[in-house]
Amino acid sequence: MTVSHRDDTDLLHPVYSITNRLRWLLLAHALVVNALRLDEVAHPRALVVVCAMMLAWTPVVGHLQARQASRTTVVMLADFLITMVLVGTSRWVLGRPALVDSYLPAPVFWLAASPMVVAVWRGKWWGLTCAALISAVKFVQEPRPDERVWSAVLTLGVCAWGLGCIVDTMRDSMADRDAHHARLAALAERDRLNRIVHDGALQVLAMVEREGPELGPKGRHLAQVARQQEGMLRRLLQDRAVDLPGKMPQVSTTDVASMLEAHAGDRVTVSVMAGEAPMEAARAAELDAAVSEVLLNVTKHAGPEAQAWILLEDDGDELIVSVRDNGVGMSRDQVELASTMGRMGIHDSIMGRIGDIGGVAVARSQPGRGVEWEFRIPMEERG
Repeated sequence: MTVSHRDDTDLLHPVYSITNRLRWLLLAHALVVNALRLDEVAHPRALVVVCAMMLAWTPVVGHLQARQASRTTVVMLADFLITMVLVGTSRWVLGRPALVDSYLPAPVFWLAASPMVVAVWRGKWWGLTCAALISAVKFVQEPRPDERVWSAVLTLGVCAWGLGCIVDTMRDSMADRDAHHARLAALAERDRLNRIVHDGALQVLAMVEREGPELGPKGRHLAQVARQQEGMLRRLLQDRAVDLPGKMPQVSTTDVASMLEAHAGDRVTVSVMAGEAPMEAARAAELDAAVSEVLLNVTKHAGPEAQAWILLEDDGDELIVSVRDNGVGMSRDQVELASTMGRMGIHDSIMGRIGDIGGVAVARSQPGRGVEWEFRIPMEERG
């Protein structure tokens, strides 16, 4: 057997080791079969040469394929061509009577090793193609409508294609795992920067926003600019979307938790569940617009000292977003009148948007006790 030094980055090394062991087992079987029929073949010495070539090539190719750097096109092509040549000489080496008797070519089932390795190397379709070409050469040695003929062809193709499917699935799983780890690392770094900025720039902006109005008209303008910059900076830092090189998302989604956290500020407190809450980007944008409209109403109508709280909960098949404030509040008649008259964006900007994404919006309010909105939105849009 071959001894090789494993490269830690070669994640498919165990698979190549298995195919190498299979090649040795198939070689042992071929040697036994050919030894038993040596007296029956047309050219016994030629069959010995075929067995010697398989015995010599197996450790060489096994050693080369055990190392990632040696799995080149030249090595794979040489393995395939040697297999094709040995199969192609079967009719002359064995003679027609011996070939018809067993329908086993000179290399017997050793011929299956090359397509299986190609399937591991380049995927199921390349492996299936190699298996088809070898089967075609095998078939022309003695073409006849025998169940052993098409059974051997089918078995070789299924083995190569099936192994290729397994390896392709492994590759996809490893790529997804690496992308997930890269995303976690990027998010961890972003959270670290978040803490640094929060302890510095965001606190300064919040102080300017809070104390600026006491400095007169210029101070109020400065406070307004600080509020805008604080909001933009929070949205930038709390955006948990990560673009990974070479990884294109199949579906555009938005993490609702991160989206709502971007509204946090001096007068807005956000509480979200642990983990992510992915939602189709277009639907998440409508939800965000509705929440923004509610917060705008708090700023305009709830009073100068009003505070707002946003709560996100996961109720299985739907998300629950609650937005409440401690402002002046309204009576039920005032809420219904505002909705009917289209005031404060209740009908279109809030209830209309939530309804468009398949959700339900409910408002509760009492004079002096603020307003509470509850949005229930299904995780997936209902048909």
